[in-house]
Amino acid sequence: MKYNLEFVDTEKIAQTMTNGMADYKLLLWVPEWLQDAEEKEYFVLKNTGTREEKKWEELYHFTAEYIRDKCCYAISQDGKLALAGYAAKKGVICYECESGKVLWNNKKIKKIHKMRFNNFDSDIIEVISDKLVITYLDKHTGEVLEEEKIRQVRQVLNWMRSSQNGRYLIGADTVTGKDKAIYTVYDTETQVVKGRFVAQNHVGSSRTFDVADNGKFAACSAYTRQGVSLINVDKGEVIWTQKKVKYISSVSFHKGKVVVCCRYDGIYFLNIHSGEIDSHIEGEKIYFNAYGKDILLCEDNVAKIGNKKIKSPSFAFSEAIGVPNGVVLSPVGEGLMLYDNTGSLIWENKNIEIGHIVYQEEENAIYGYGFDSTQEENKIGILSAEDGQMISELAIDDYACAFIGDHKTLLCNTGKMYDVSKDNIKEKAEVFKFTVV
Repeated sequence: MKYNLEFVDTEKIAQTMTNGMADYKLLLWVPEWLQDAEEKEYFVLKNTGTREEKKWEELYHFTAEYIRDKCCYAISQDGKLALAGYAAKKGVICYECESGKVLWNNKKIKKIHKMRFNNFDSDIIEVISDKLVITYLDKHTGEVLEEEKIRQVRQVLNWMRSSQNGRYLIGADTVTGKDKAIYTVYDTETQVVKGRFVAQNHVGSSRTFDVADNGKFAACSAYTRQGVSLINVDKGEVIWTQKKVKYISSVSFHKGKVVVCCRYDGIYFLNIHSGEIDSHIEGEKIYFNAYGKDILLCEDNVAKIGNKKIKSPSFAFSEAIGVPNGVVLSPVGEGLMLYDNTGSLIWENKNIEIGHIVYQEEENAIYGYGFDSTQEENKIGILSAEDGQMISELAIDDYACAFIGDHKTLLCNTGKMYDVSKDNIKEKAEVFKFTVV
């Protein structure tokens, strides 16, 4: 039987996940979920269409206990197991989808906010409390994992960002329905966890948190009411919170300040020791330039390079970096363009779709990664900074990445790493171990 779920609230279904994001392959669905009943039909559906044009067909259905309020669900990557978790008393129940048989029930788990099967080890279940504490269960028995096993669990990271020097990496594990996330900071040279903590989060962007070059501090922000906080990474403690800044689009460490760009209110420079506002620029956002004056992007889609104003050929600039002889701008959907420090165009290349760009001075090249809509794939690209022509590119499956170290290594949230140089892009044999502790 086929089903049309176009108008179903996605918060009321459980989807399989890949790398921390819904992959629209399988889902667990309870029809008429608003109506209370002692039992309901649970349906396991498979998408036989595409991510854009989904066609759902039934794999299994079974009858099970149903409680509408304060409950959540999860489904295994193969669609054979379903979980129901409750805020109190009933704990976690595991069902075999084909027969509807209860395999186990762990009633010791309380205040459940969300559940999922670990992306990297399908034998591990992650139960997330309303305080964003994760309890790890064995899929086969429902028992809590032993401490030594927990230390080896690979963490799910939805978004990642490296420090400006590439030494430290901060990753965010976002949880739907919460304005907080679980953050982990890694030393990329040793692959050791430097700190793990819960802090406020603006879901959906790696620009809204950052880690300092010394790895000691993290800045985490929410969009509206929560402002931005400075975190002691080692202890996981909040040093200060500044709530006067709102509608935050990005936050960064820069020249001894915490710099906050706000969508409707410009740029704030916060004192790193106290969180107080040291200065404010209205109506713009900032990109940092290692080779000259910082680049200001105005809200009317204009880049200011010195005294020169450059209008975006599309509705906005999404990226800007400094190079020795000018500034590289990335207008949305219009490739890249290089202007010299007087604002004169040197070159433009409209035939590329990469973002998240960095400049590699040693090779005078621009490295970037992003989604190519023309080929419906993510890719890594290398361009000549001299003329803007593509030198090398490679399609990849990963979506959350960051350049680390000397910016010659691209690290993905799956743990895959790619050597990036002017002559070649290749996947490393080594995998980065994103472990829990």
